[in-house]
Amino acid sequence: MQIYFLLNKRLPSGQVNSKARISFLSGLQSFMKFRKKLSLIAAMLFVAILPLQAQTLPEDTSLVAVIDGNPVTTREFMLFANKERSEVIRFFRTNYGCEYDNTFWTKSLDGKSPTELLKERTLDTLIKIKVQQACAKDFGLVSDISYSGFLLALKNENLRRLQAKNSNKVIYGPVQYSEEVYFNYTFTNMVEKLKAVLAEKVFAITKDTLLQIYETEKDRMLGKGYCTKIRSVGIKYKTGSDGSEEHKISYLDLITINESIKSNKSYIATAKEVYKYNPYFSLEIEDIVFNDTISNSGEDNNFLERVKEMTSKLSVAESSPVLESPRSAYIFTIINKQSLGYRSFDNCKRAIREKTTDQLYSNYINKLSKTAMVHINKDVYNLISF
Repeated sequence: MQIYFLLNKRLPSGQVNSKARISFLSGLQSFMKFRKKLSLIAAMLFVAILPLQAQTLPEDTSLVAVIDGNPVTTREFMLFANKERSEVIRFFRTNYGCEYDNTFWTKSLDGKSPTELLKERTLDTLIKIKVQQACAKDFGLVSDISYSGFLLALKNENLRRLQAKNSNKVIYGPVQYSEEVYFNYTFTNMVEKLKAVLAEKVFAITKDTLLQIYETEKDRMLGKGYCTKIRSVGIKYKTGSDGSEEHKISYLDLITINESIKSNKSYIATAKEVYKYNPYFSLEIEDIVFNDTISNSGEDNNFLERVKEMTSKLSVAESSPVLESPRSAYIFTIINKQSLGYRSFDNCKRAIREKTTDQLYSNYINKLSKTAMVHINKDVYNLISF
C-alpha cells in the first residue's frame, strides 16, 4: 500500500521529504528481491514438472496402433499389457535373475528392457485379437469391434444386471463384470461362433475328411487301450523288522530273482522256498491285470496307479525299474499285452471334428496375423511405461 501510494499520489514539487524517499527505495528493493525469489521458485517448479510430463501416460483414448484399419487405444493396450505382465517378470527373473524393484522395467538386458518386451508381447497379442474380431465382423457375427463399443456394451450389461438384482431377478454370473472378465466372456463366445462358421464355409470339414483323419490317427489316438498282464515280484519287511542298515532290502537280489523267473518260470517255487524262513523279509510274487476299459478301485488304488504308469509303455517281456517304498521294493514284468481295439467312428467323430477345427483355426489366425497391416503411433507407444 505504501508503494502504491508513493507511486501514484502526486506531491507538489520539492515536498517529497527524505523519509518518503527512503521508504520508497526500501520498498522497491524488497519488491525486486521478492520478484527474484518468485522467478527462482518458478524455475525450480518448471524443472521439477518436466520429468513428470515426460513420464505421463497418454490418455485412455489415445491411438497406440492401427491393425488392418482397426484402431487400438491406450486403454485397450494396457488391458492386455497387464495380462502379459507376470510372464515378462517371470522371464527376466528366470533368465537373468532380475529382482522386481523400482528399476526393473527400465533395465537393459541383452539390448532389451522388460518394458520393450512387454510392449512387443502385448502388440503381438492384440494383432491376433484384432484379426479374429475383424474376421468375425466380416462374417456378420459382430457389428462393432471398437474398444469404445466394447466399453459401452460393458456399461449397459452391468446396468442391466444391477437392475435385475434390484428387482430380485435371477442373475447368472457376477452382478457386475470387470473389464477383463467381460472381454474374456464375450471374446470366447465370439471365437466359438467364428470357428463354427469357418469350419463350414472356409475349412470345408466333411464326413469324408473326418473318416480319413480317423483312419490315419486311430492307431495313435483312438485305441480303447490294452488288457495287460503283469508279474509283480516284491520283497517286503516282515512285521517287527527294524529296517536297520544290515537288513536293507537288496535290489540286486530282487532283480536276480526276476531275471531267473523270466528265463524259467519254475524258479518261482524255488525263490519262495528260499525266503520262506527268512526272519526279516517276505517274498511276494503275483500277477496283476490291467484292463484300460475298467478303472481300478480299492485300498491299493494309488499303488496300482503307480504300477500302471510305470508299465504303460513297456512291451511284452520288458521289466520296469525298481519301485521303492519305505518297507518294500517291487519290480514288474509284462507277461501279456492285448489290444482292446478301437473306438468306433461314430463315437469319436465329434471329438475329431473339434480337434481338426481347432488346428485349422489356429493355422488360419496365425496366417492372418503374419500378413496383418500394423501401423504404430510411436509418439503414444513410446510414452507407455509400467
